[in-house]
Amino acid sequence: MCKKIWDGDCRDDFPAVFSFTIRSWYIIDGYCLKKMKKLMDKYNTQISKNNYAKIKGQDMTPEEMIGFLEEGALFRKFRNILETAYPGEDLPYKLARGLSEITGVAYSNVLRKVNNWLKKDCGPKSREDLFQICFVLGLGEEDSSRLLASSSESGIHYRDPKELIYAFALQTDQDYDTAVRLTKELEPIY
Repeated sequence: MCKKIWDGDCRDDFPAVFSFTIRSWYIIDGYCLKKMKKLMDKYNTQISKNNYAKIKGQDMTPEEMIGFLEEGALFRKFRNILETAYPGEDLPYKLARGLSEITGVAYSNVLRKVNNWLKKDCGPKSREDLFQICFVLGLGEEDSSRLLASSSESGIHYRDPKELIYAFALQTDQDYDTAVRLTKELEPIY
């Protein structure tokens, strides 16, 4: 249960949800859901709104839904996610150089992988790879969480000790090697 909500204490008999994107507690009742919806509207993209409007506006059969997913639905591509996080023209080279340093893999091999991510829109599946990208691009905690959420199932998992350490390192402008060292040092604790 939460301790506070915008302008007062919450009641223990309501379920509560914590949003790390907005960093606020919300009580699930009619009044607070309206406030929550207004805040969440800021974070919905045009792609999300278009897809939602399409499925909300009509009764669809499963076959129609499949057709919509195959032909009409819009999805954000990994390249767009990266370019939003880092709009520099040197994106592929910056990523390849930084990831090569972090992983020890030859630059040419990493550049080929990065170009596949950018051209074929098949981004990395590993959260570790995504965190490495965040560190290489010099993203902060909030932008990193957004990149993770846009590329995988969710943003930073603050209940996962390793990801919490990564969040701390991103927030305090530490590099990836420092984050990994901290993780190894703190492993006995968790």
